[in-house]
Amino acid sequence: ATVGYNYGYVFSITFVGNAVAGEVLPLILRDTTTTPACGTCTAFTTLGGVGYTLSQSQNVRSAMGTDTAVQRVIVKADQVLFTGGYQLSLTNAGAAQQSGCIPFNTAAADLETLLEAMPNIDKVYVERSLDAVVAPNGYIFDLFFYGQGVTRYHIPALVVTMGCTAFQTLANNVLSTAGVNAAVTVTYVHENAFADPTGFRSAASTPAQLQADLTRLPIVGSALYVSRSLQDNQGGFKWTIVFDQEDGNVPLFICGSDAAFQAVVGSQCSVESVIDGNVLSGSFMLGASDPIPFNADETTMANALQQLSWLGSVAVTRTGPTGQLGYTWTLSFLTYQGALPVLLATNLMNGIGSSIQVVETVRGNALTGTFQLGFRGTTTTPIAYNAVAMAVGDGSSMQEKLQALSTIGALNINRIGPDFEGGYEWWITFTDDIKTGGDLPPLTPSNMQLGATGAVVNVREVLKGSMGSGNRLWVSFDPPTSDNGDPVSGYGIQWDTSNTFIASPQRYVLQDSQLLFYRQKIISTAPSLAWSSTLLAVQSTIQSIAVDAASTTFTLSFKGVTTSAIIVGMTSLSTVQTLLNGLSTIQGGVTLSPLVGLVTASTSFAITFTGQYGPQPVLVSSDTNNVVSTVQVGVTNYRKEVLAFSCAATAGTITITAKTMSKTFPFNTLLTEVEAGLETLLGAPAGSITVTTPSQAFVCAAVPQIVTITFHRTYGALASGVTASGGPVLTL
Repeated sequence: ATVGYNYGYVFSITFVGNAVAGEVLPLILRDTTTTPACGTCTAFTTLGGVGYTLSQSQNVRSAMGTDTAVQRVIVKADQVLFTGGYQLSLTNAGAAQQSGCIPFNTAAADLETLLEAMPNIDKVYVERSLDAVVAPNGYIFDLFFYGQGVTRYHIPALVVTMGCTAFQTLANNVLSTAGVNAAVTVTYVHENAFADPTGFRSAASTPAQLQADLTRLPIVGSALYVSRSLQDNQGGFKWTIVFDQEDGNVPLFICGSDAAFQAVVGSQCSVESVIDGNVLSGSFMLGASDPIPFNADETTMANALQQLSWLGSVAVTRTGPTGQLGYTWTLSFLTYQGALPVLLATNLMNGIGSSIQVVETVRGNALTGTFQLGFRGTTTTPIAYNAVAMAVGDGSSMQEKLQALSTIGALNINRIGPDFEGGYEWWITFTDDIKTGGDLPPLTPSNMQLGATGAVVNVREVLKGSMGSGNRLWVSFDPPTSDNGDPVSGYGIQWDTSNTFIASPQRYVLQDSQLLFYRQKIISTAPSLAWSSTLLAVQSTIQSIAVDAASTTFTLSFKGVTTSAIIVGMTSLSTVQTLLNGLSTIQGGVTLSPLVGLVTASTSFAITFTGQYGPQPVLVSSDTNNVVSTVQVGVTNYRKEVLAFSCAATAGTITITAKTMSKTFPFNTLLTEVEAGLETLLGAPAGSITVTTPSQAFVCAAVPQIVTITFHRTYGALASGVTASGGPVLTL
C-alpha cells in the first residue's frame, strides 16, 4: 500500500480453464456500506477517517480465442439498395429469441446492440466489410460470439427472417422492388471448440492451423507468426507465437483443454510471455505545458494547453489507441488569432522508439497590416486593419483618416467585429449635406498591405443618399423575401405616377455584376409544411456556346469575372475548360464536350457545371453574335431541418416534437426505432428521417453522444424540439 496505489491494493483475477470461458459479467463489490451490505465483512478503517473507494475494471472485448464461434452474415442484391431490413433469431440457453429489424446497411456497433438485446446472446463483436463479388450492393458482417453464455456451449447458426422492411431500390426517385432480388445468408466460419473438436489443437495440429485460428480474431493483427518445437519425451510441444510489433503488449492467452487432455495424469498447459511487447507509458510536454500523460483524454489535453494563457480556448478530439498505446490528438485553437507557431514537443515517454510528431493540418489566418481608401480623387493615408471607428485624438481612427480628405465632411461611423480572422466592418454614414450630400460614388480601396491569405477590402453601398428634387428619386432596396429559388439575374425597379401602376408605368433592370454577385442574401421560404413524396435528384446545369461564323475572338464571363481571350481557330477546347475552371466565381469546376480540337466558327460546345448544383446564371460572351443557351437547368434539393441534442440518462423518457405533433420514447429506445416512430407520427415515407450518432445505439446513454435527427423530405420549418421527463438531462 503506497502513495502510487492511493494507499490501497490492486487485485488481478484471471479466469482459467473451460468452466469460465469468454467475457464474464463484472464482479460486484460489497462491503459494510453497500446496499445490500456484506454482513460478514469487516468495516474499513482509515487514518483520520478519510474516505475510501472500491472500484472494479476488466479488459473488455478481448476474451476471444480458438474456442470463439464465428458466423458470417452476407447481405446482397442485384440492384443498389435504398432501404431494406431483416431479423436474426437464435435458439440458445433453452429458448429461441429474435432480434429487432436490422437495416441492410446497419453499422457494426448498431448490429452488436441489436444482437446483445436478445436475452440469449450476452456478448458479440461485429466487423462490417465490403466485397463487390461476395456481397454485391450489400455488406459482409462477421460475428464473433465471445460472451461466457455463448462460448461454453454450442450455438447453432442464426436464422434469417426477411420482410420487416422491404428491400427496395430507387428508380427515377421512386422506391421499387423490381429486379432487387435481395438475399441475406448466414454461414458458420468457425464453430466454438466445445462443438467443433478442431477448435482444440492436438499434437497432430500444425502451426499453420493455429496461425489461421488466431489471425481470424479481431483482437490480434494478421501479421503474427506461429512455430512449434520438437516433441519432448512426454509427447508435449512448445508453441511460440510472435506478434507484429504494432500489436503492442498482447495480454496472455489462457489454455482450455478437452476431456482427453485432462484424462492424462499430470497433463498441463501453461502460457508465459517470452518478450513483452513494446508499448508507450510516461508523459510529454507541449511548449511550456505541464507534463501530459501519454494517454491523456480530451479534457486533460485541453486543460493542459489552456493553462498556457497565450493559446486561448482549445478544442480537442482524440483517436486511438494503437496496439502500442499510441494516440492522435487533433487540436483546434478557437480564439488564437492568426498562424500559431508549431508547438515544440518534449518527449518524456517510455517505450523503444517512442516519438511525438506535431503536424500543422490547417494553418491559422488572421488579418494584419493596412489599406487605403480613395474618394473623388483623394486618398487617405494607410488605415490599420483594425482601426477604431470614431476619433480618438491621434489620427488613427477611420473617422479621422476619412475626414482628413478635403472631399469628405462630417461622418458617423460604427465598427462591427472582429470575426475569427480579425476582420471588421465599418458602417459609414455621410452626414455633411454640403460636401457629401445626395448620391455618392463608392469609396475605392487601394494599396492593400494586408498580411493574411485571401485578404480583401470590399466597399458596398447599403443605403443610397438623395437630395431633394422634383424629378429624381434615389432608390435603396433589399432582395424580396420570396421567389428566390433561382440565382438573381437582375433587380427590376418599376415606377409610375399612379399608385395602382395604370398610368404610364416604366421599368429599369439593374444587372451590375458587383450588385448581383459580390454579396448575396439567401432567404428560404416554402409553400407549406407538407411532406414531399419525392426526393429531388441533383442535376447539373448544362449550357451551350454556338460560335458565330464571323467570330474571331471573344471572352466568356461568369458572375462578373472574365476569362482571357479565346481565339477562334487557335484556342483549344481543353484550354477553354482550363480558363473557365480558373474563374473565382466557378466553384467545383466545369467540363467541356467535346474536349478535343479547337474552337472553330459555326460550331458549338457544351459546358457542364460539375460542382455547382442547381440553376446557374448564363455565361456572357463578349462577342454578342455568339449564342449562349441553357441546355439543361440544374436541380438541387431543398434545405433539410436538423434537430441535434445529447441525452444523458439511465431512466425516464424523452418527447420529440415536429409540426406540433409529439411522440414519447423511453431512454433506451434504439435509434432505428426512433426513426420508425417519427415517420409513423408524421405520416412520412420510409427513409424520410434518419437518426444518427457517432457510435451510440440508443437515444440516451450514461455518457451521451450527439443525436442528429435529419428530416429529409420536408417543406419549411417544422419547429422541431425535444423535452425530457423522469431523469434524462438534455443538451441542445
